[in-house]
Amino acid sequence: FFARCNGFFGYGQRSKEYLMSLGANEANIIIPCQAAALPHGYDSSEVLSLYGQQNSETFKLPRFLYVGRLAPEKGLGDLLGAFSLVRPKIPSACLDIIGAGSSSAELVDQLSKLGLAEAVTLHGPIDLSGIVPQFLRSVALVLPSRSEPWGLVVNESLSYGCPVVVSDRCGCVPELVIQGVTGFTFKAGDIEALSEAMLAVMRLSEDRASTARQCISVVSEFTADSAASRMLEGCTQILRTVN
Repeated sequence: FFARCNGFFGYGQRSKEYLMSLGANEANIIIPCQAAALPHGYDSSEVLSLYGQQNSETFKLPRFLYVGRLAPEKGLGDLLGAFSLVRPKIPSACLDIIGAGSSSAELVDQLSKLGLAEAVTLHGPIDLSGIVPQFLRSVALVLPSRSEPWGLVVNESLSYGCPVVVSDRCGCVPELVIQGVTGFTFKAGDIEALSEAMLAVMRLSEDRASTARQCISVVSEFTADSAASRMLEGCTQILRTVN
């Protein structure tokens, strides 16, 4: 079936590899960029100016951030396990979890068992305007998913100058996660590797303004306009093959 199709849209290198594994012809795969729906008033220069105004003590108390559904495939149990390894080394570290889902009760129970209830805040669902201040004060967004076709929250985080720690199962890794520049990646399910990545990413906030510039530069190509333009080109390409 896939070998007979005239064209495919797939986001990123991982998607392309998956389509080819199903028999798709590489020449028929169109890769539009995966863009986050940022607010209409978003301005990267304004974001960078906010970092210039920040107190130098902002990142002395390291805060990690998770944003997304509270679901088994998101690897939140791994995140709490890794955070329990980080805390003895960085006792002042905190973790903010934003979102809702079927795993919320399980997370509360795990927090109690790990003795992390005072260091981890479950915020519930918050819209992007409320999440932006969290990006600005967190040392990293952590996305520990065991399955993730892309991970748009990574686009959002980088757009606000916040580096990331992302599992190798997330589709956005080849395009957006530059090791030691925009963040770090780790093997999904490896709690010790995740804790090491969380410790390593903290140094990227020693000069957060510089890191923010790098993050925004990498994600700047992943805009809604670019995505729409590439999809239009792809539709035109596919139509040529069927006429």
